[in-house]
Amino acid sequence: MVFEHEGDEYVFRRTVDETGASKYILNDKEVSAGDYDNQLKEFGILTKARNFMVYQGDVEALASKSAPELTKLLEQVRVTTHITHGCRCLALINTKKNMID
Repeated sequence: MVFEHEGDEYVFRRTVDETGASKYILNDKEVSAGDYDNQLKEFGILTKARNFMVYQGDVEALASKSAPELTKLLEQVRVTTHITHGCRCLALINTKKNMID
């Protein structure tokens, strides 16, 4: 992944070998997983959220699901999106209420 910030370019790369061991590379230099994560966090990218890139194995896991399993997964996403939207609406209402008070 290439990320530009204030005119500088940052190249993030993660490789996994045949044993499953990961290497974290930032600008062609191997770094620890913690350093890799911290640099991403500085740019507002939260790796624990699992919403910014597709992890290895995720596509295969989805492809191997049955139709009922996929339906259940999509329903979970729909409900989560609905709840998130509801929370945002409540926050907006509270903000407006506090401005009036």
